Amino acid sequence: MLFEQQQAFYAGSVNRAVLALVPTRSVVLDIGCGDGSLDRALMVKGCEVYAVDVAPSAVAQASGRGVVAARCDVEEDALPFGSRRFDAIVLADVLEHLLQPERVLCKAVARLAPEGALIVSLPNVANWRIRLALLFGMFNYRPSGILDRTHLRFYTDRTAKELFRAVGLEVQDRSFVFNFPPLLGRVDLLYRLLAFCNRPFYRFTAFQLVYRLRPARSRPLDLSRSHS
Repeated sequence: MLFEQQQAFYAGSVNRAVLALVPTRSVVLDIGCGDGSLDRALMVKGCEVYAVDVAPSAVAQASGRGVVAARCDVEEDALPFGSRRFDAIVLADVLEHLLQPERVLCKAVARLAPEGALIVSLPNVANWRIRLALLFGMFNYRPSGILDRTHLRFYTDRTAKELFRAVGLEVQDRSFVFNFPPLLGRVDLLYRLLAFCNRPFYRFTAFQLVYRLRPARSRPLDLSRSHS
């Protein structure tokens, strides 16, 4: 039931920052695909898309959009689709829901093609709205957003990078999503201008942090925990 409630907030939404970091015509695995909106956008981009989600209803919705989707609990199960390797593996707003994000990152890296990358997005708990609320003693969970009641972990840019370094990943590129008022956010040129002005202050103003990650060449990744 909780998944269906969340989909009422997130259905049809596509993270443009995530989409921009996925190469055109690449082979993609989307971990935590939701209703498949992002996957459909990736297919329009010429990508060959595979997807997994823990919720059967999400798998059904993604499959209905033409996505090759399978049910998988990524913390407990091996990733499906045989021995296929992927040019990009997307974890969009997934790690904050997991008890063992390090283990899932290792599983994902083990399925990357030689020049593949992880695309990870995380809500930014250091956003100014959260900071302001804390000044007044408020940390109220909500049905969606940064304080989504299903979040088990909270990340800032610094703690996200600490997580990535701990499993031998380095940031190759990054982007940000800003949560401007609806009317401003719908005007693409205005959104781009406001985003450009906010970039120097992203640690305080970004709603989401988006990273493209590669295994660090100077430090081999320990994949001993990557198999369930």
